[in-house]
Amino acid sequence: MKSKALVIYEKNGPFVLDEIELEAPRAGEVLVRIAAAGLCHTDLLAREKGEETAFNDIPLPMVLGHEGSGVVAEVGPDVDYCSVGDHVVLSYNHCEVCAGCHSGVTSTCEEFVPLNFCGAQRGGGTRLYKDGQPVSTFFGQSSFAHYAITNSSNTIVIPKDVPVELFGPFGCGIQTGAGAVFYKLHPIPGDSIAVFGCGSVGLSALLAAKACGCTTIIAVDVFDSKLELARTLGATHTVNVRGCDADREIHKIIKGGVNYAAETTGNGKVLSQSLNCLAPGGTTCVIGTGSREVTFDIDLLRSERHVVGVIEGSLDPHIQIPRLIELYKHGFFPIEKFTAFYDMKDMDKALEATKNGTVIKAVIRMN
Repeated sequence: MKSKALVIYEKNGPFVLDEIELEAPRAGEVLVRIAAAGLCHTDLLAREKGEETAFNDIPLPMVLGHEGSGVVAEVGPDVDYCSVGDHVVLSYNHCEVCAGCHSGVTSTCEEFVPLNFCGAQRGGGTRLYKDGQPVSTFFGQSSFAHYAITNSSNTIVIPKDVPVELFGPFGCGIQTGAGAVFYKLHPIPGDSIAVFGCGSVGLSALLAAKACGCTTIIAVDVFDSKLELARTLGATHTVNVRGCDADREIHKIIKGGVNYAAETTGNGKVLSQSLNCLAPGGTTCVIGTGSREVTFDIDLLRSERHVVGVIEGSLDPHIQIPRLIELYKHGFFPIEKFTAFYDMKDMDKALEATKNGTVIKAVIRMN
């Protein structure tokens, strides 16, 4: 069948709205009619194809998009995990059979990189073509398109009483920020936390901290507009780091430092500040991807401060996403407050709004 898609043909190239061909779903696979897909920082990193990252292994051309949501249009042979007409959120691909997958933290899958960043589907090869030539798949979905082929590991059925086009970001950014707090930091009522970066990941971490009962929630960013929104979502304090050191400002707010920090920017200097703002025994969760250069005083670790990493929220999305949607239904995750929708033809506008900070989570509707 044919489908419209936003195709990348060259490194750092534009998103070209083009027509591609899709194979029918194979055994265990599903054809999903995409309603919408979130624009994530990871899509932009893959578009840039950094030489020292797994993204450089994705052959061009490729269709990005890994925060898709939509409706099941067709199921392949031996599919029993969903049915035609089901509403679904699409997440990351994993093999379902390795030790990491069986641990319950499927983001530690031994095949995570090849299944998500090397351009092929889980069963091998691509299902996308342009003029008979292969087009690379991203995260086992490539959801910047009218239709996508997915499989059991990354297709999560959701209730039909919520707006399906809103929940694609739960498949990556939202579950990553929220899961980092819920499943990696484990704050208890009365704890304190500093959230570095108020994008969709950081705000999701903030919302999770509020749901856990944290009573001091400090939002850190360089945009006043984002900090104002963070206050409406539950931040008790905000710090604009333009012209100041975040860790010093945080120590002014809470004597001795915070119990937890969530670092979402991927900036090495910011990560160092997140460590410096901790109280003894505190923990920083490294969420953002970016700079690998980090410097900090080793005495920070001698006072039992900790650094932990998280990928995709550190749990199984089949468990995590339905729980997050239940929290949304009860008012805990009002993601519509930081979501803006764009049509496929307006991808450049979505990119610019994301870059300049006027939009926190851009979601592309697939018309």
